[in-house]
Amino acid sequence: MWPEDPATWRPGIALPCRRRTLGWPRLRNSVRPAMSPSDATATVPQLAVAVALPVPLPRTFDYAVPPEFEPRVAPGHRVEAPFGSRRLHGIVLRRFPIAESELPPERLRPLLAAPDDEPLLPPPVLTLCRFCARYYHNPIGEVLAAAVPAAIRRRKRRKAPPALGVPLATVASPAPVTLTTGQREALAAIEADLAASRFQVSLLQGVTGSGKTEVYLRAIATTLAAGRSALLLVPEIALTPQTLARIRARFPDAAVLHSQQSQRERGDNWERVRRGAARVVVGPRSAVFAPLERLGLVIVDEEHEPSYKQDSAPRYHARDLAIVRAREARCPVVLGSATPSLESWHNARTGRYRRLLLTERPGAAVLPAVEVVDLHEETRAVKGFPFISRRLERALRACLQRGEQAILFLNRRGFSTFLQCRACHEVLTCPRCDLALTYHQSRARAVCHGCERADPPPTRCSACGIGAVHYFGFGTERIEQELALRFPGVRCCRLDSDALADGTDLAETLERFRSGEAQLLVGTQMIARGLDFPNVTVVGVISADTALNLPDFRAAERTFQLLSQVTGRAGRAGLPGLSIIQTFSPGHPAIARAVAHDTDGFIEQELRHRERLGYPPFGRLARIVTSGRRERSTLRHAESLTAALRAHAETAQVLGPAPCPISKLKDRHRFMTLIKAPTRAALEPLLQAFDHAPRPPAGVRCALEIDPVSML
Repeated sequence: MWPEDPATWRPGIALPCRRRTLGWPRLRNSVRPAMSPSDATATVPQLAVAVALPVPLPRTFDYAVPPEFEPRVAPGHRVEAPFGSRRLHGIVLRRFPIAESELPPERLRPLLAAPDDEPLLPPPVLTLCRFCARYYHNPIGEVLAAAVPAAIRRRKRRKAPPALGVPLATVASPAPVTLTTGQREALAAIEADLAASRFQVSLLQGVTGSGKTEVYLRAIATTLAAGRSALLLVPEIALTPQTLARIRARFPDAAVLHSQQSQRERGDNWERVRRGAARVVVGPRSAVFAPLERLGLVIVDEEHEPSYKQDSAPRYHARDLAIVRAREARCPVVLGSATPSLESWHNARTGRYRRLLLTERPGAAVLPAVEVVDLHEETRAVKGFPFISRRLERALRACLQRGEQAILFLNRRGFSTFLQCRACHEVLTCPRCDLALTYHQSRARAVCHGCERADPPPTRCSACGIGAVHYFGFGTERIEQELALRFPGVRCCRLDSDALADGTDLAETLERFRSGEAQLLVGTQMIARGLDFPNVTVVGVISADTALNLPDFRAAERTFQLLSQVTGRAGRAGLPGLSIIQTFSPGHPAIARAVAHDTDGFIEQELRHRERLGYPPFGRLARIVTSGRRERSTLRHAESLTAALRAHAETAQVLGPAPCPISKLKDRHRFMTLIKAPTRAALEPLLQAFDHAPRPPAGVRCALEIDPVSML
C-alpha cells in the first residue's frame, strides 16, 4: 500500500532556535570596536535560512547568513551551524529575508560555514525527504542524515564538477537471451511508459526463475538510451551476488550503494552518482535517496521483502518511498516478485497498479515438484525426531548419485535452539532479554540472538542449581553435522550470518558451490532468494514451522513467501527439480498453497482473513513501543499515553498497552500500543495527539512506527 499523494504535503513553519534551547555561549569580549555605518551595512546579515540538523527534534532551526555565504546557501546546500556548544552539519531547507524569522535578527546565531559550491541534494531528493519526514512522523534532520552518507556530510569542501562535463554510464551489449512471450509483453508495456515519460506502477509477478531480472536489465538499457537514469532497489546487497554480477556485466559503470561499504567507498560512489558519472544505481533501502538526476525508471526487486522497512529511526519503507519518488519524477516504477505482498497484490486487483505476469520459465525449465513430509507421522515411524526425514534422505542420495546438487534450508542458526534443565524443566534465557539462549558449537558459546551476548554454556541450571542442562532443538550447524554423518565424503557449505561473521566469504562460498566443488549447501533465508544454480535439482526445507506460529498477523504470508522462494531454487535449468517440505502443519494454507504453487489462491484466502480483522490492506496501522529499564514506570507511561490517544480516537481503535512478544530486549522492558484505523485520515488525529503527549520520564523512550511490517 503506497502512501498518500506527496503533492498534498505542505511544509510546516520553520521554528527558530531559542537561546535557552541552544545554550548560547557568553561573548568573550564585552567591548567591541565601533563600526562606521557603511561597515555595518556591509556586514549585517540580510538573509536567514531554515536548517535541518541531525537531531531527534521535529523542527528546523533558523540561522543568520553572513553575506559571504549567501551564494552557497540555497535549499539542499550543506552548512555548518552552532548547536549549543557543538558544531553540526545540516541541510538548508529554506532561505528568506531575515525579518521574516520569528526571532529578532540580533538573536539569530550566524552560520559557521557553507563549504560547498552547489547543493548537496537535488530538489527531487529534498522533496522525498520532506515527504518521508511528514508521512512517517520522523524528524526531518534524521531523514536527511539517513539520506546522505556520513563521509559526504563530514567532508570539508566539495566543488562543482568541471564545465567539460562527466562521462555517461556505458552500456555493454546485452546477452543473446531469447525472451519468453511473457517477458516480451512485460518489457513492451514498461518501454511504452518510458517513451511517454508516464508514471505507472507495474507489479511484475513472475514465478521463480521466470526471468524478471532480464526484464529489468533490458528496461534499464532502454532508459539509458533515452538519456535518463535508473534506480534498482534490492532487499540486501550482500545476499544477491549473482544479480549484482549480471548488472555489472551489462552496465559496468553502475554505482552500488550499501552500508557494508567503507565510508570512503560509499561516499565516492555517492559523489559519482551526484555528478552524473553513474546513471544506474543499485542498492538496498537507503539507495532510494540516491542523488540521481533525470530519473527515468525505478525498480524494486523482491518488493515483498520486509528488509525494505527500516527498523530504527527514521522508520521508512523504501518500496513505498520508491513509488513516491517515481511519481514526482513522472517515470514508471516496477515492483517485482514471485510472491507479492498482499498490499501490492490488492492494489493490482483494484486497478491502482498494473499487473504484468510471467507464468513460465525460459527454455525447458519447469517449476519443481513439491512434496510434503508430515513430521507427526515421521516421528512416530522412526520413534524419535528426524532432522532429515527418510524421504528427504532418499532424494538426497539419488541426487548425489546423479552428480547433481541440493540445497537444505532452515531458518534457524546455531547448533541447539534452546537449553533446558532436566530437573526443573526451566529453559535458560538471556538475563538481558526475554529470549532463550541458543548453543553455537563452532564458538562453544550460549548466545542470545537479541543482544548477541555470548557466554560459555552452563553445566548446571541457574534456576534450581541442581539439574543438568541438556541441549534441544536444531539449527543450521546441527544440520551441517548431520549431513556429514549421513553422507561421508560429500562436501557441504553452510551460509548463515554466523558463518559470515566467522570469516566465511559469501562470494567465494557460492563460487565453490556453483563450480561443483561442494555438492550440498545448507543455510538460512540468505539462500532462499537471488541464487540460480542450474545443477540444483533437490531442495529440502528442514522445518517449515519456524515462523508459522509467531504472534504476528503476517506470519502466514511470510511463511508462504519464504517457502515459495526457497523451493523455487530447484529445477531452474533443463533438469527436473524436486522440493521436499518437512512440517508439523501440512494442512496449513500457507504450506498447502506453496506446495501447489498457488500464489493467487493463497493471497485471496489471506485477504479475506485480513478484511474481517481490518488489517492492511484494508486498514492502516501505527505501533508505539514504550521501553525502559524499569518495568513499572515504563508500563505507567505506556498506560497514560494509550489513554491520551484513546481520547482522540473516533473511528480508530487503540489497543493495549500489552507486553511486546519479545517483552524484554537489551535490558529494556517493552510495551506495545497498536492503533488500527480505516484510513490515513482517521489516523492523523492520533498522531497529532502523540506529538502533544507528555514527555516520558527519564529512561523511558517511545518509538512511533507508521505502517509496521513486524509485530515482534
